[in-house]
Amino acid sequence: MAPPIDISVIIPTYKRAAFLEKALESLLLPSRLSIEIIVIDDSPEAEGESAVRAVGDDRIHYSRWPTPTGGWPAFLRNDAARNAKGAVLFFLDDDDEVVMPALEEAYVILQESPVGVLVTTPTPFGDNPSKVQHEIAYFAKGRAFLERKPPAVELAARLIFSDAVFVCSSCLIKRSAFVPTGGFDETLAISEDIDFYARAIMASGYIYYPSSITRRRVGQSSLIANAKVDVLQDCYFRMRRSFRRRHGMLPYLKYRLKYKFPFLANVIPA
Repeated sequence: MAPPIDISVIIPTYKRAAFLEKALESLLLPSRLSIEIIVIDDSPEAEGESAVRAVGDDRIHYSRWPTPTGGWPAFLRNDAARNAKGAVLFFLDDDDEVVMPALEEAYVILQESPVGVLVTTPTPFGDNPSKVQHEIAYFAKGRAFLERKPPAVELAARLIFSDAVFVCSSCLIKRSAFVPTGGFDETLAISEDIDFYARAIMASGYIYYPSSITRRRVGQSSLIANAKVDVLQDCYFRMRRSFRRRHGMLPYLKYRLKYKFPFLANVIPA
């Protein structure tokens, strides 16, 4: 009988074979964790297959998405999550890399906690020093916010109404907490990860882990960087409308005003 899987790592990939290979290598360093890696290739040319073959490890399960989405990872993540065997799910972007000692510790902390989600901030790296420094400063603000241990509703509202304080690759979620959320919203072209974790945090609570489990590659093309303004605005409009439907008009107005007009932060109760 096969041993139980601790973490299912789910990696949608699109035309980033070289980066994917690095991501896989970082996951396959010696570890106390039992890991399965699910790679779903969204590129028509199946470019990710070469990276999987180069690494050559039977813990990697590779498949091609039947009809490429053109950059719509919610479909791929949801499908993989439904078939995952791990107690914890880790949605890793194909150009990011894992800090294995931190991942091991974060897994234990989450499993010993009654909450469903563990959040961290990533460590940016890349070939463009100015962009790396910009992201380092950006996530330093995110850490300062998380270190205050805000309640779940405050963190969810921050994600929906203001700037994100973490990325998809820097969170873990228990499989038992994933199912009740309904997964990633497949109607959102971008920022579906922000919407998903906002809902998951509200539904099952969260714990903050101060060390980075992920090295985030910056300076490369990405869905969010390439997104048109109108598409981004539409996604956030729908995310905020969904927040209003779930939590009511008063909480919606409270956080909408608080983050749209920062000078009201000391006026509107926390």
